[in-house]
Amino acid sequence: MAERIVVSPREIKFGGEGKAENINRGFAIATLRNPRPEYNFSRGERILANCFDDNQKVPVVVVANEIKQLKDFSVPQLALDGFFSVPHVVNGMKMYPGYEKINKKSIVQAITFVKEDAFNKLHKDLQKDILAHYDVFDGLVKMPELRLLFFPTMCFWLTENGANIEDWVDFLEVNHLISGEEKKKMESYTRMGSNMFKLLKGRSRMLQEVSTKPEDGLFRPLILGAFD
Repeated sequence: MAERIVVSPREIKFGGEGKAENINRGFAIATLRNPRPEYNFSRGERILANCFDDNQKVPVVVVANEIKQLKDFSVPQLALDGFFSVPHVVNGMKMYPGYEKINKKSIVQAITFVKEDAFNKLHKDLQKDILAHYDVFDGLVKMPELRLLFFPTMCFWLTENGANIEDWVDFLEVNHLISGEEKKKMESYTRMGSNMFKLLKGRSRMLQEVSTKPEDGLFRPLILGAFD
C-alpha cells in the first residue's frame, strides 16, 4: 500500500495578546505585510493563524490576497486591519521593524481571511462566489450577503478609534457599502418605542460590544444595515 502523505497547513504568525480572540469571533480580518514568497496563499486555502502570544493556532480560510501600492488599497480593506486612511497606516506601521520607510507608494500585501468554521457555515454557492469573484476584496465587501463577515470588524476598529454610531453609518455610506435608503433605516431604527440610533449616540463602547455579538437584537440593523 502506498504511504499517504499528509501536508500540514501553512501558517501566518501574529503577535500580541488577544489576537486569537479577535479571529475566533468569526469575522473577516486583514493583515498588511511586506510581500514575501511565503505569503503566496491561494484564495480558499486553509492555513493556520499562529497567534504565538496566545499560544493558539486558529484554522482560517484566505478569501483575498492582493499585492499593490499602499495608496491603491480601499479604505474598507485597510479598515479590516484597524486603519482608516493611508496616512493612518504609515503612522501606525512605521514604528515596527521592517516598515520604517513605509509610504503611500510602498508595495504592500493585504491578506484577508476568516475563521474556517465561519467560512464553512456559508452557503456552498456563496463560498464559490467568494473564491471566484473577479474584483477580489473590493467586490466582495459590497456583497450584501457578506456583510456579516466584513462589517463587524470594520465597526470594531472604528469604535476602537473613538468613533460613534454616526461615524459608523457615515463610513458605510461614504464608502458605498450601504444605500442612502439603508442609511435612513439605520438612523430611524426603533425598538420598544425608542430610537436605537439616538440611544447609541456618544456610546462607542456600547456600539463596539454590539459589533461582536451577532445574537444581539441591534446587530443586524445597526451593524449590518439589514432589516429582513
